[in-house]
Amino acid sequence: MHNGNLFKKIWRNPGRYRYRYIEILGKRRELYCWRLKQTDMLDKAAKESGRMNNAWERYCELQKERPEEFKQSEQLQIIMEADVVRAFEEKERAKGRGVTIGVVYESAYSIVVVDLVQDSNGRRFAYERLIKKAKKQGVVCIARYQGRYCLIKQYRHAMRGEQFAFVRGFGEDDITIEQNVAKEIKEELQADVIACKYVGQVIADSGLCGNSVLVYLCDVTKPRLQIGYEEIEDLLLVTKEELETYIASGVITDGFTLAAWLLMGTDR
Repeated sequence: MHNGNLFKKIWRNPGRYRYRYIEILGKRRELYCWRLKQTDMLDKAAKESGRMNNAWERYCELQKERPEEFKQSEQLQIIMEADVVRAFEEKERAKGRGVTIGVVYESAYSIVVVDLVQDSNGRRFAYERLIKKAKKQGVVCIARYQGRYCLIKQYRHAMRGEQFAFVRGFGEDDITIEQNVAKEIKEELQADVIACKYVGQVIADSGLCGNSVLVYLCDVTKPRLQIGYEEIEDLLLVTKEELETYIASGVITDGFTLAAWLLMGTDR
């Protein structure tokens, strides 16, 4: 219709219209259209197409915003050609697999991405990963009060159970790393940081997420139990020997805590 001359629009029902126009070759045509409401039902194919388009558009935006997350590699090349990606999705749907390439979920903290990758043998497949929303790294805080280490017992949704662990938190782009450490200590222990020392960094689960987390050793003021805050259930102040006994006996299984303690080395 955009190539012809629209000469009449007839209003029929609320949100429904009939257009009469002459196309570019001079033929008379009629076109019916209507405005969809939120309550209107879309067929499954239309819904799927819209969802995939949104996922791909956000994926392309993310590539421009965070190019470091899309570095190419000979081992696993990320396929960015839209036509190749769409052909792969259609092929997977024909097999009964609902594969969507792109950003499939995004929250204030994390972005779930599904890439189309190609290995060194030319095999192509979908590969999901998690990208932290903040560009700055998260932190693990080895809080120490008068020679004893602070462990919080916290309910973790992903494992549907409790864990003993050091204080930790997501990255914050609008504050410094040291300020983030102080914020997490204040929020989870109701304590202040007296001294803070960088220990190292760790990537806890590189099969899912490539973002590193920075580890800091902090001497703090007297901590207080924050029952209920971020599902905290208990607070323990333990000696070096007690903490290592908890590790050896399997009481502590949190990967960030185990890695942070190993990084401490002679500072323990």
